[in-house]
Amino acid sequence: MISLRLKNLISIAKQLPLPSHSKASLELVSELQQSFDQLTLEDLNIDDQTDLTSNKLLYLNPAYKTPYGYPISYYPLLENKSFTLSIFAMPRGSTIPLHSHPHMQILSKMLYGSITIDSFEQLQENEKDNNNETKTTTVGSINSNINTTTPQSQSISAIYRGRQVMTKENCRSFLSPDSVLHRFRSLESSSAILELLFPPYEYPQRNCTYYREMGAPTSDGKVRFQPFEPDFYCASHKDHPVLDKLNFELKNLYSDQ
Repeated sequence: MISLRLKNLISIAKQLPLPSHSKASLELVSELQQSFDQLTLEDLNIDDQTDLTSNKLLYLNPAYKTPYGYPISYYPLLENKSFTLSIFAMPRGSTIPLHSHPHMQILSKMLYGSITIDSFEQLQENEKDNNNETKTTTVGSINSNINTTTPQSQSISAIYRGRQVMTKENCRSFLSPDSVLHRFRSLESSSAILELLFPPYEYPQRNCTYYREMGAPTSDGKVRFQPFEPDFYCASHKDHPVLDKLNFELKNLYSDQ
């Protein structure tokens, strides 16, 4: 059964404009965030004893471990042209590298565990090489549906905006505007993050690009980054009995989107 709080969130999210039309109003985003904040594990039909990464670790061995830890598990709940509602489950010690979400806004909320978020604000004086050749890859090797585009020889400038620690006790969600690059780390325990992306990633208009630092910050705090392809895996899963059932119910109920 779909909870009233989840239905209310989706009814608000359905008011989000299509990407080609206009940007969501501040009033709508505020209403969306208030509804998103109210969601609990109970609304997703799971509890605080659920570890969405534990069953994945059964088949993992050291060969799967990269400098960013073991693979992240991605659970889609509802995906359409206006928004994506999903869960990212992070094993202990894992990292989602610094990445972009162009022309998008992201609501993030901890379901369990804790993560640290390092945020950088992308500046406008980006240097663009005349060579704008792009290379498109797929994150991970297991059914990931998030495409990444790596512009060759193109770097950006950003300024560090600080570190935030998110826990389940921090009930209020974290809103990321499109100018922010961020990096997630789940260092102390396995963690799960509920995310609402609007509009969603879509190739070729809105691709996830990963970045790494090119050197130390300048005297005014600016950091130079370059795109790269990290040895990082985000695997899409539809084999969790409870979340797969919820995904099925939501798709059936909101098949008009």
